Amino acid sequence: MTFNIVLPVFGLVFCGYLVGRTKILTPEGIHGLTNFVFYVAIPVLMFRTVARNELPGLNDLAIIGAYYCGSLLLYFAAVVGGQLVFRLPLDQLAIFGMGSIYGNTVMLGLPLAYALYGEAGVLPMLIIISFHNPAFITLVALVIEIGRGHNKSKLAIIYASLKTLAANPVVIGICLALPLMIFEWELPKPVDRFAELLSAAAAPCALFALGASLVEYKIAGKLNQSLTIVVLKLVVHPLLVWLFATYVFELTPMWVAVATMTAALPTGANVFIYASGYGIYVARATSATLISTGLSVVTVAVLLNWMAG
Repeated sequence: MTFNIVLPVFGLVFCGYLVGRTKILTPEGIHGLTNFVFYVAIPVLMFRTVARNELPGLNDLAIIGAYYCGSLLLYFAAVVGGQLVFRLPLDQLAIFGMGSIYGNTVMLGLPLAYALYGEAGVLPMLIIISFHNPAFITLVALVIEIGRGHNKSKLAIIYASLKTLAANPVVIGICLALPLMIFEWELPKPVDRFAELLSAAAAPCALFALGASLVEYKIAGKLNQSLTIVVLKLVVHPLLVWLFATYVFELTPMWVAVATMTAALPTGANVFIYASGYGIYVARATSATLISTGLSVVTVAVLLNWMAG
């Protein structure tokens, strides 16, 4: 049953990839579609989902502990292991570790959660996403700066990361809806219908745009390191999160499934973007993103089918 839902989702990614390789969709068109998804459709989906749900209780916030305990444990293990096995400098280890835990939560995770569980599944993922960038990007920036021996203030790095986060359209969509959630206000019918129509475009357009954008990625660099990242991301990360969610924080079955699925997502494009911004580990980060996305068609489907059984 899960395969019947998951495979069409990845089918949209593959369709986007095929069209992206033709002249039907130019690089400018792919960029425009991606911007529509990231700046319009998904923020509206976030807004409507938050506005229509109740304020999470303390028990609901346990998913933060489950997800980030598993993620941070893996990050530091990856940094230490990468130094011992590959003898990488600390700034490169920061990206190596990031590739092991930073998943494609927005463009792939949200459509998957919505397809599998509806709005009930989007909510726990929203809680995870709310902390995703400030936790991971700030951590990676700090490790890179320490590795390069810069005297940049840690507070300055944290401030810059939070400033970037505040301008994130997904976060803005969530924040705009918080007053409606807190005070239990209902959206006016025309606004709700408008948001519903626009939200419906978020999942298919995000998946199609993700596939089309993969055309720009090429496999290069030292594949042994890229493949190690892939194994850590697709296998070890979900296993650790599942263990914390099930045995430490004892989440409900659906929330365990969403947390584990989120951890099982392939390496996100932001790892490549971040590596490019610093000019380090670019080829290997690109390879890990492309390979993990391709393999996740199988690994995510198998994982979800196992959890559903």
